[in-house]
Amino acid sequence: MTDFYFDYFNKLEQLWFDFTKSRITEKELQTKFYKLKDTESEINKIVNEIVKRTNKKIKKKTEIETRNYLKLTFKVE
Repeated sequence: MTDFYFDYFNKLEQLWFDFTKSRITEKELQTKFYKLKDTESEINKIVNEIVKRTNKKIKKKTEIETRNYLKLTFKVE
């Protein structure tokens, strides 16, 4: 799963760079984006099953850690 998302987010970033540097059009960006999004559906099924089985104490801790990270990194409240 981590390998999938590592590659997935690198591809999203590459799309963004290609668009901002005018290497692809907005229409091409949209087409490639949704094609890439389609690859996520299978892994989402796996992730959803894992989340359903996650210990509530661990889940609560991850929510706190995520909020702390967002606050520090992006100044989000």
